[in-house]
Amino acid sequence: MSAEAPLASLRAVSRTYATDGGIVHALRGIDLDIRRGEHTAIVGGSGSGKTTLLSLLGCLDRPGSGTVSIRGVVTSQLDDEALAALRNEVIGFVFQQFHLIRSATVVQNVELPLYYRGVARVERRRRAAAALEAVGLGGLAQRFPQQLSGGQQQRVAIARAIVGDPPLLLADEPTGNLDAENAALCLRTLMDDAAGGRTLVIVTHDPGIARRCRRIVTLRGGECVDDRLD
Repeated sequence: MSAEAPLASLRAVSRTYATDGGIVHALRGIDLDIRRGEHTAIVGGSGSGKTTLLSLLGCLDRPGSGTVSIRGVVTSQLDDEALAALRNEVIGFVFQQFHLIRSATVVQNVELPLYYRGVARVERRRRAAAALEAVGLGGLAQRFPQQLSGGQQQRVAIARAIVGDPPLLLADEPTGNLDAENAALCLRTLMDDAAGGRTLVIVTHDPGIARRCRRIVTLRGGECVDDRLD
């Protein structure tokens, strides 16, 4: 392991949820370091805790116990405003469901993280256009999401995730709703972007996708049962 401090770190992290059927132990005592520049696949069956783990790494949720640190900052010590600022500065998200705003154009969707950073309109539009060019959608900037195919919408979501140049890119089953051709294209776009040194963590049920990452972390029943370099 490199002596350099990890970009993200989980220590003894557990997370439970109350449901009608009782208490669900989504994560149980997870210890995990995400190192800078590393490509990590999180794998496991349904209910193994993959999405919960990604939500904690992405500061979308807080642990029930243990600590999550991003760039050395313990997230539980931050209020909601500071947590949102950390998330906006450090993390880019790619979700399976795209989460695009239907009433906004493609370029407006992509520039949204920069808007929340307070970036001036001209600059954020320039950077959003560059991100769209990077994913091969430069000519579709003024269209609306519903005018695009599923594969195109996912590439818009990738452009939105990378527009702020975040050091940590998180992807939750990003190809799950796509056909084989679009899935391959979106995965290649994610991998190519991360190849420049960005840290990538991808949740997937697809062994073929997992094998394209150097590191594979396997969860079962909320516990880490395997962590290996492939």
